Parts: sequence; structure tokens; C-alpha cells
Amino acid sequence: MYFLSKEDGVYCVDHCPEGYYDLEEGEPGDTSYTCQLCSFQCLDCYQSYSQCVSCKDNTFLFREQCLPSCPEGFVEDWGSNQCIAEDRKCPLNCKDCNEWGECQVCDEGFDIYYGECLQRPCEDSQYQALDDNGNRVCMSCCMHCLRCLGPRSDECLKCDPLYKLDNGECSSNCGPQQFDREGICLACHPSCQGCSGPSPYDCTDCPDGTMQSAQGDCSIGCPEGTYQEEDVCLRCHDSCASCDGSGDHHCISCPSLHYLTGDQMCVQSCPNGTYHYHLPASTEEFECRPCQSNCQNCYGPTYRDCTSCHGNMYRLGFECVLHCGVGFYPGPGSICQPCHTNCTSCWGSRADQCIACNKNLKVMEGSCVENCPADYYFAYDFIKSCEPCHVRCKTCNGEE
Repeated sequence: MYFLSKEDGVYCVDHCPEGYYDLEEGEPGDTSYTCQLCSFQCLDCYQSYSQCVSCKDNTFLFREQCLPSCPEGFVEDWGSNQCIAEDRKCPLNCKDCNEWGECQVCDEGFDIYYGECLQRPCEDSQYQALDDNGNRVCMSCCMHCLRCLGPRSDECLKCDPLYKLDNGECSSNCGPQQFDREGICLACHPSCQGCSGPSPYDCTDCPDGTMQSAQGDCSIGCPEGTYQEEDVCLRCHDSCASCDGSGDHHCISCPSLHYLTGDQMCVQSCPNGTYHYHLPASTEEFECRPCQSNCQNCYGPTYRDCTSCHGNMYRLGFECVLHCGVGFYPGPGSICQPCHTNCTSCWGSRADQCIACNKNLKVMEGSCVENCPADYYFAYDFIKSCEPCHVRCKTCNGEE
């Protein structure tokens, strides 16, 4: 249990929040834990106020310090706020070096010493010294040292196979926050309680209240682009900007110029039955939202935003209907087309394709007329029409 001081009181928390580190005080059996504020330079820190593990915007992490710019040989990574080695510039006489530019493998005849390569003047298990006359002589290293810089136990460069090199000393095992890489004890990332290597980020144990990120280090909460599964942060699917699970159907936000669908996928264009929606609080976040139920496709959320309709419906303007209604007929592509201006109902757009006519007009063989001819009579059976007289009649007032 930790105690976190606030201006208006003291609170007990399970773990220290970002920007604080836990400090153990007191004697065994009477130990207290307090959350202490990190240095103003750090976004977060570990074990001490100045041991940064992450940095604020416009500063960059370099060897547990937050710098306004990276030193020579390193470039600023604006995504992680870290200094990354520029083209891995290795020291002189070095075959391979790490991301900090510290040598890991030297040329033949050279030994690693604090990241640099020093020429070996003597045989194995010896170091170069001056005798009483000022002459260069080779002297024996201390016990368990195969190569060394001097007689002290902390000046070893290489240990015999049963021992590990730990900061210049030969030890039987590496410490709890170190890992063994080819007989050398290297420090774990500061956020780890233990790690396995070959990278300092390969944590095997995290402090209480933290979890293992997709990069392997320990963090409070999962960073953007990862999701929590038990006590581990796993990387989201490549199509997601953030997510709540594995696979491409668990996205909760998308990369720029992609759209989030209702089934949590990120796509470059919205599928049928949805439309592009720009989230008002963001300049870059978009969603695919469902069309109104009548629409097969649409450009907005209402029933008047349809661009195509389901198979049994017709599009009238940007609305889907079961019948085209007065003054329209079903045209190609199930789109309602306007009748001729004389018609209230029709089966085509021409003046001779009317089914019913406007007020004061009567339909006669598909056309609309003001008066019926002599050999036709006026009928009013749901619609006004001119019907032909019987073939024996010259004029008539009914079909008989």
C-alpha cells in the first residue's frame, strides 16, 4: 500500500500514478511506502526522482535523462520521445554496438571497456603496468579474471566461464535487475523488476500496479496501439490505431483517413449500408455509421439521405418508398421519374403514357384531353376518362 500526498489530504493507493515513484522508508517490520514526485524533467520515473523512464513532449529520453535535444550520433524519435542512435555509429575498432552506440563486440585484439574498444597489450589473464624502472611489464589479473585493466577486482574485462562480468567484477550470478548476455551482466530497463534478455526491455517481472507492454518493458496502463490481456499489454492489429482486443475486429480508433465500422474494423471506405461520419471533436477521426433502415446506401443518417434502396423499394429523390406516388413512375434503377406535366399517374414520361390526368383533363388512350370527341363518352370510374362508343354508334353517352 502506498500513501500519496495531496494538497488537500493524504490518500492510500495501490500504486503510484504517473509522475511519481515509490519510496521505501523505515526499518524491516516497520516499513512505509510513499509516492514521491519525479523530477520536473520526467513524465514518469523509477526508484529515484531523477531516473526518468519516459519524457514530456519536446524532450527526449537518453540514459534515464530527459533532454531538449539528443546528443551527437542520435536522433529524436517524436513518437516515443526517445533518442535513437543515428545509423548505429559504433566506436573505433568495434564490430557491433547497441542502440546507444556502446560497443558489444570488438575487433580481434581489442577489449570492451565502458562501451569503447581498447587494444590488448598483454596475454590473457594479464594487464600492462610499469615496474620500478618505468619499463612496461605484464602482470597477473586477480582471481577469475581472464582479461583486466589492472590488479583490482573491479577492473576485469572478461571472466572465466563459471563467472559473470558485472561492472568490472567477476560474480557467480547476475543481480536481480540484470540479465546475462554472453557472460556479461547488463541492467534491465528501469521499469522492470527482472528481465531475461537479450534486450533490457524483455521484462520477466513488473512492479505492483504496472503491466508488461508490447515492447517488453513495464508501464502503468497500456500505451496507445496496445490492449491489456491479464497483466500484459499486447500490440493491436496493424489496421487499428487503438483497440480493445486482438484481431482486426477490435479497433476503437483508426489511423488517419480510415473509417471505424460498427463491427470495429478500420476501412478506407465505408461498406454498403453505412455512411462516412466525421467526429466533431476530432480533426482526423472518422466512423462508418448505419444508414436509416429503408436505405441500402446513403450519405447521411435520415430517411431522406438515401442513395439506393432495398430490392422491393423505389428511390424518390433521396427517400426510399414502396410506391412512387402521384406524378411519378418507377424508372430504370428503381428510381422514381416524373410523369408528363398533364399526368397525375403514368407508366412513362411521354404525354401519351398517362394513366390519370390533372384536374379538368380526361385520359383518352394514354393522352390527356379537355373534352371527349363525338365518338367517345365521358366516364368517371376512379379516374376521369374518354371511352370509345360502341362501333355502331356515331355518338353516345355510355358504352351501350
